[in-house]
Amino acid sequence: MRAQLARKVAAGLALALLPLAACSADPPSQQALADKLKTESGYNGLSAQQLSCISGVLLKYAKASDLKDYVDGKKSLEGIRGPKDTKDEADKKVAACATSNK
Repeated sequence: MRAQLARKVAAGLALALLPLAACSADPPSQQALADKLKTESGYNGLSAQQLSCISGVLLKYAKASDLKDYVDGKKSLEGIRGPKDTKDEADKKVAACATSNK
């Protein structure tokens, strides 16, 4: 069950993680990002701790302007990007967050 949830969450993020353009924006807070994730259908069964963990991973690996646009409702979760060379690492960390104890 946990492995299935981890795959669902990681697939739901679909961090295309393409190379970043030189662009700066202030990222949203970790709490704002977790609150927004809570509204996604695949994430409503996750605990606050799990959502906070996933938010931390997103803040570390994803493009700040994409995260801001996502929280502001201007972009879908699937539109979040980050460096392609960190995709596998980010996916593993998201999966670990999703399967951690609630």
